[in-house]
Amino acid sequence: MELEEHSNDFSKWAVGILDMSFKDSNVRAYDVLSEPLPDWNNKTAVEIAYSAGNKHFIAHPCCQKWLTKKFFGCIQIRELDYGFVRLPGWVKLVLSLVFVVPMFIWITFDPGTDAENKAAPEDEGSDDDPDDEECATRDYMQTRMSVRQGYLRQMSSVMAHHRPKFARRDVRLSVWRQLYYLWTAPISKLWLSLLFYVAYLVLFGLAVLYPACGSIVLDSIVWFWTALMVIELARRAYVKYTRHMNIPLFWSCVEIVMIVIFLIFYFFVRIVGNWQFNVGVVTSKAVLCVGLIYFYYRLVAVYLPLSPTLGPMLVRMKRMINDDFLTFMRMFLIFMTAGGITIQAILYPYEDYSHTMFKQVFMRPFFALFLTNITDLDGIQGCPYEAPKNATDVNYCYDRDHLSTLTSRYGIRGRCSHPSWMAWLFVVQYLLLVKLIMNTLLFALFSSTNSKITAESDQIWKFQRYVLVLEFEQVRPVLPPPLTILSYMGMFVQWLYQLSKKRRAAREAVDLKSSPRHPQVVNVKRVDEFHYWKIVAGDFVKKQEDEENEKKLLKTQAESMGSLKEELRTQKKGVKRLTDRVVELEKVMNVSRIYLEDIKHLLMQQDVKGVFLFLINTFRGRFRTRSTIRRSTRRRSRRSLCSSRCSSMKTSWLSP
Repeated sequence: MELEEHSNDFSKWAVGILDMSFKDSNVRAYDVLSEPLPDWNNKTAVEIAYSAGNKHFIAHPCCQKWLTKKFFGCIQIRELDYGFVRLPGWVKLVLSLVFVVPMFIWITFDPGTDAENKAAPEDEGSDDDPDDEECATRDYMQTRMSVRQGYLRQMSSVMAHHRPKFARRDVRLSVWRQLYYLWTAPISKLWLSLLFYVAYLVLFGLAVLYPACGSIVLDSIVWFWTALMVIELARRAYVKYTRHMNIPLFWSCVEIVMIVIFLIFYFFVRIVGNWQFNVGVVTSKAVLCVGLIYFYYRLVAVYLPLSPTLGPMLVRMKRMINDDFLTFMRMFLIFMTAGGITIQAILYPYEDYSHTMFKQVFMRPFFALFLTNITDLDGIQGCPYEAPKNATDVNYCYDRDHLSTLTSRYGIRGRCSHPSWMAWLFVVQYLLLVKLIMNTLLFALFSSTNSKITAESDQIWKFQRYVLVLEFEQVRPVLPPPLTILSYMGMFVQWLYQLSKKRRAAREAVDLKSSPRHPQVVNVKRVDEFHYWKIVAGDFVKKQEDEENEKKLLKTQAESMGSLKEELRTQKKGVKRLTDRVVELEKVMNVSRIYLEDIKHLLMQQDVKGVFLFLINTFRGRFRTRSTIRRSTRRRSRRSLCSSRCSSMKTSWLSP
């Protein structure tokens, strides 16, 4: 628990500092996201956040814009309107990839992004080289150049950001360089691979629909294309394993195994089986249909998650299937089994155990979710549904083989339905449960889950988008299957070039070591960046302290307000008591005023005797109520005593 609390605190601090930096200078924020950290095995801040599962950090607008820049690479799609006709961006990109000429109209290039990506060291293990003295001069020069390039890159990015869009001019690049930037952009890889994948599905569909035994040429093309896809999947899994240890590879390995098994069945059942072993046409087509369904469903899982509209929807759909649909199926299985057995037993009481009967027991209630078949509830025409009862008939239940007796004597067959009101009752109650209650419950569960995870699904999609962008940027080749052979040849040539470059660098290091003059390594720090992030961190800490102080102030104010409320309540109670007493005093004063007026009137008439009589009467009236109450209580006690004595005397007289 303590580690989780610390993890949440560091996560909040990272998001807060990134937010402050992004509001202050987005260029600095983009640089810190793409800068490798030597203390963390040369991982970037985004990779560390993904390893820690920090969804809030990756879902931040700064990270998402940085991912969008990564996804577009060095290209930008122009927004050109042609009156009422406006082409979407993906159409412009696909046309530029296929026909090349529209590239000069719709695509602009920004090679500064590529320079930023290449500024990071390509070799992740270069910082752990034990022989540092051999590369002293080279490290010194690279450090100085990296500092200078970083400063110039930041200044140019800031100026390019604040410059109006219409004032920006495209950098003069050669046609081959433009083609390279266009074809190596991750978004170009996405649409190119999607285009070839759709072509693969079209060929696969034609191979499945080909009549009879199929075309061996078409089947061979599809099989070869699928084999290249498996090879590419295995290569991607290996690259992910070597470069990015935090990316899960379980489902990638499962997918590779499933496709390999499909290729084996495809080869021995469809290609070789139909022509050599005389395998059934339906069997071979069934194998192809299973593979076709899988590859169509794979399209949803691989390419649609990158869509900002379909991606969150797929996250919600996955949560609905995992939580709601499986719960619904567990409940539906109970009603399906009970309904299937009872309906089968009532409608077909004479049917013997068979595969058809057990299939009917489970298929009929399951398909009742989609269909409502009640044709056999009224019986089947030409089928006797009950054995006649005559006086001469012996009970056929005593017969060991009574089913054959019913068939031979009365013509009753097991597949003949037995209409009755009980059959209608069981069918109607099952349809009410399934059609009205269970289906409505499923829709209600889906609606509740959709409303709960709408905001969370967007955050989860942004978190998963990082892996997809990273895959298209660093893992996928330029050309998709079946053109990956050309990409593999280019990778092999590039590997040979890198190998020769490393050997040349090793020889130069040996020569530098043997030379008499050997400069010392100077550690040049980027003081400006250090001070900048120190100031940002200090501002964030100050902001956090201000927020905490504000919370404490609000808390103290709330406590003081509570105490004031309690005091006000007590004051209200005291005031209420005082008002009651004041009312009583007003009543006494009014009565006394009346008495005083009467006395005044009598004194004005100089009637002293009347004054004394008035005072005596007033005092008598005050005590008269008490005396009357006492007299009434005495009279009641006397009456009760007399009644008790009379009853005792009557009982004594009546007794013998």
